[in-house]
Amino acid sequence: MNRRISLLFSTILIVSYTPCSAKNAWAGKNPDQRDNSSSEADKKIKIIRQDKKKKEILLKKQLKADSSGPAKSEDVVVTGSRIRKNTGGGNPLTVVTAKQLSVLSPESLPAGLAKLPLFAPIKSSDSASDGGYQPTGNYMDLWGLGPIRTLILQDGHRVAPTYYTGTVDVNTLPQMLVKRVEVVTGGASAVYGSDAVSGVVNFILDKSYNGIKGQIQGGESTYNDGGSFRVGLVNGFNLTRKLHFEWSAEYYKRNAIVATPRAFGTAAASVVGTGKESNPLEQLTGTRLNNSTFGGLVTTGPFTGQQFLPDGTLAPFNKGEATRTAGISVGGDGSYRTPSNLLPSLDTMQFFGRFDYDISENIKAYVQAQYGQSDTTSHEQNLISTASSTPLTIYSGNPYLQSQYQSILTADNVSSFNLNRYNSDFGNLLGLHDQTKSVAVTAGLNGHIFQRFDWDIYFTHGTGQTSQVTTNNTNTERLYAALDAVKDPATGNIVCRAALVDPQEYAGCVPLNVLGANTASQSAINYINGKTSWSATNNMENAGASINGTLFQGWAGPIKASTGIEYRYLTLDETTSVSDNTFDSTGLRVGLDGNQVPTGMQLWTKNVSGTTHGRQSVYEGNLELDVPLIRNLPLAKMISVNTAGRYTHYSTSGSVETWRVGLDWTVFPGLNIRATRSRDIRAPTLYELYQGRTATISGYTDYLTGANGQILNASQGNPNLKPEVAQNFTAGATYRPTWLPNLSMSIDYFDVKINNAISSVSGLNTSVQKLCIASGGTSPLCSLVVRPHDISDTSTDNAPTENIIENENISKIHSRGIVIATSYAIDLKSATHTIPGFATVRAQWVHEPDLKSQTLPGAVISNTAGTALAPVDRVSGTFMYAFHAIEAAVTLRYFSGFHYSADPTVYVSQKASKPYIQTDFNLSYSFKVHKRPFSAFFNVNNAFNVHGGLYEASSSNPGLIYPAAPFADQIGRYFTFGVRMGM
Repeated sequence: MNRRISLLFSTILIVSYTPCSAKNAWAGKNPDQRDNSSSEADKKIKIIRQDKKKKEILLKKQLKADSSGPAKSEDVVVTGSRIRKNTGGGNPLTVVTAKQLSVLSPESLPAGLAKLPLFAPIKSSDSASDGGYQPTGNYMDLWGLGPIRTLILQDGHRVAPTYYTGTVDVNTLPQMLVKRVEVVTGGASAVYGSDAVSGVVNFILDKSYNGIKGQIQGGESTYNDGGSFRVGLVNGFNLTRKLHFEWSAEYYKRNAIVATPRAFGTAAASVVGTGKESNPLEQLTGTRLNNSTFGGLVTTGPFTGQQFLPDGTLAPFNKGEATRTAGISVGGDGSYRTPSNLLPSLDTMQFFGRFDYDISENIKAYVQAQYGQSDTTSHEQNLISTASSTPLTIYSGNPYLQSQYQSILTADNVSSFNLNRYNSDFGNLLGLHDQTKSVAVTAGLNGHIFQRFDWDIYFTHGTGQTSQVTTNNTNTERLYAALDAVKDPATGNIVCRAALVDPQEYAGCVPLNVLGANTASQSAINYINGKTSWSATNNMENAGASINGTLFQGWAGPIKASTGIEYRYLTLDETTSVSDNTFDSTGLRVGLDGNQVPTGMQLWTKNVSGTTHGRQSVYEGNLELDVPLIRNLPLAKMISVNTAGRYTHYSTSGSVETWRVGLDWTVFPGLNIRATRSRDIRAPTLYELYQGRTATISGYTDYLTGANGQILNASQGNPNLKPEVAQNFTAGATYRPTWLPNLSMSIDYFDVKINNAISSVSGLNTSVQKLCIASGGTSPLCSLVVRPHDISDTSTDNAPTENIIENENISKIHSRGIVIATSYAIDLKSATHTIPGFATVRAQWVHEPDLKSQTLPGAVISNTAGTALAPVDRVSGTFMYAFHAIEAAVTLRYFSGFHYSADPTVYVSQKASKPYIQTDFNLSYSFKVHKRPFSAFFNVNNAFNVHGGLYEASSSNPGLIYPAAPFADQIGRYFTFGVRMGM
């Protein structure tokens, strides 16, 4: 593949250079030998030279714009403020063009954004599988506070949620028409409303595009997998003098990527130890579960301690080398998760269309519609059978049990025995087929009034739907029917006992052989496994009106204001194909005596969701003022104050106020100092409020009574939740020296505190139980554990019968850090007089030493900063060089080393990992075909194929999670080649 890409790129490069080569050859001829077309040739040469000069001028302007941003005299609406001016509202602002993002990642603009150190690594379609639900797209997460606290806008308007948690998959936005992305860090709820706690990501579209442009590309990893294809087209034109139309379409596909050939693909890693000083945590590879095997480990009866081999015979079990955790060994015959998908397959598509009509010189009407879809497919999870979780019991008389073993059971009068089995043959087939759809239609009017005010009225209807189809999900009623195999007395055939007892219910039952690895027949697997699904639909009706402009001239400059009103109506409806997940043992034998159904046994083993229905109305009004205070004084070229306030009423949780005060101080031309203080909110989502009851089973140890075993966990929403309230502070400075054009440097400090963060609370959490006991049973948290008696009874007779997991306004979060950014553009020829071309450098460094959280009052304060989830130092830098038609770029990404645990009370035996450095290369060549501009590009992501340090998050299932740090590239070296037209 690498060789094919190189040959193709070289061919296009040679062909594209042909006109220049021909021109040089012609210039070397004797003038007397030229034919009558010489004058025409001279004209062409002159045009070519003029075209080169124009390109250099345009390139110089482009580099200057990349480095310095908008001209200072230009008043525009910049994200962070709704007032038209040449600065934001005091919040730090990062602007990234579509071209810059395409250099960072040719996969998509969101993938390029994710490489900025502002964003924390999150679980997405580009992150390694962890054996659970894999999101279908890209979600933006500023500072690691969670995607739900980062507000997503498109052209300044809120985007409807695409996922049931209220977040937005930005893969569904119309990427081909994006001009730039503006990222505001710091609170902006007073300007934009709920969710703008850590910041805002605003996708700015080119709404007046004329012409045609497109892109086509393909890619493949160095391991010859993960093949990708991307194609997109944009067209814009004037239908009449007043009517403009533009549209875009894009499709991207990437095949699934397997783990096996990669650094940790066969690591089978685990975390062992308890985290205490006497037994610290340690990451090990080559681990195994020493209490189960792929063919079945006998745990009761005369064969205890022996395992079934693939041929159905029994053999001794090698437990392996013991570790600090009782159930985990290194080596031996135990079971582990065999490698499967590292990354799911990914398919995305976007369609967009927009009409603009000039009603008059000052009034414009528009209507636009867009559709986005994202699909992923992966194979995840597994099914392990133990005595307390989906137990497998073999009864005497099972025809799959060889005669010599049946004789022993008969002689010892043993009616049954249990197996601990890692069901890789039928339990590792689970397929997750996830899809996100997004539809939005917006209509609006905007214009100018009284020559100094801009106004905007709009209405948006948005729908986001997420669905999951789970294939090869194990049905436990059918599993136990098939497991209990007997011989039909009438025919002598092997049949299901349940089919004889209840022919109507289990008529199609196919007997299942589990005595040995991979002994289950395909027909039996098809019988016990089935398909389940759920679907969640978010609807948003959003109407708003705003006006902004200059109120009057003040003593130091124009006093500007913006005010607006907004109404939103939100709905969430989640449905499921499983209306009742209760296990019915009628006609079945379960357990050693045939009647031992484990606590909380469910009908389907994985990914069954409860129904959810919620409604919410939101009314908002906001006011923003920008007041210059001082002008043209020593060390005070300009000092202005920006204030904003918003009143919001939620039908579900009442009213709340947010505000922001910002200071903007221009010390002298080139040096600007800014600061903001704000009160911001995140309203509870409809899912957090109204999540339907969903049951799972897990082991437990009760702090009150000391009892342990299996328990039913019921997860549910909480309609009494209130909005989170955050206190934000930012301060920083930007320096653009007049003595060195095209240089820009900035430094910003941020501090975010949330004291009533919404988090999921389990009743059996030790801290929860301590708070309950301390209250004498009066705390509302006591209701999260269902017991036969009150908490004064500490005997095992008062062991819990149900554990409730519910959202509460109870956690605390604190993030703090510094962002340093710089950019510089230089005309090398002018500066050195020898080196041709132009160069730009852009770099951003985030230093975040604190990302602290406390889940409950009195609980340990953990600090995620410095772990694999949020390295303290994150740096990204790009160096670009352009000469005539060639542009080359090198991007470096740096992540500081990480330690394992965020809990300061946990002891870990291993040292922190080494820093991670990734290098990407991008090369492009511009040319023309029939006077239309084209460019061919070649990108190498992770050129040196680095993989980062070992990071294993699972302590109970070796190999379940690919043990790489979330921020590290998972795919490895990846090659992309493509051609762009008019871009």
